[in-house]
Amino acid sequence: MTKEQYHEYLQSPEWVAVSKEVKSRAGYKCQACNSSLDLHAHHRSYVHLGNDMKHLDELICLCARC
Repeated sequence: MTKEQYHEYLQSPEWVAVSKEVKSRAGYKCQACNSSLDLHAHHRSYVHLGNDMKHLDELICLCARC
């Protein structure tokens, strides 16, 4: 996947759903510092990129600072 394709994927309805699920699972708190501000879903691994909903364990909720 190219950088452009990755950025497009991050705007897709699929990624939006994955991101919401990751944040919800984390209780809308950063899993590193417990902040509830500016949260993002972050890949721990890109092995299953594009099939993230089936591999939510490979994603973590982090704030922008972390």
